[in-house]
Amino acid sequence: VCTHPDHRRNGLARALIREGLIRLEARGGVDATVDTGSGEAANALYAGLELTGVYRSSTWTTII
Repeated sequence: VCTHPDHRRNGLARALIREGLIRLEARGGVDATVDTGSGEAANALYAGLELTGVYRSSTWTTII
């Protein structure tokens, strides 16, 4: 989910994510995977959704 800079911090991304999860569950979905990388704003958004069963990991990549 991306929000144009002019419209950030209005709850739009949060509303879209919640609606997407509601629709996923209605169709029988039980798992969703989110990958935000190191984006602080994105990580704060997902952390604030109070999801259950959260698994957090880090991926390290070596650039040669």
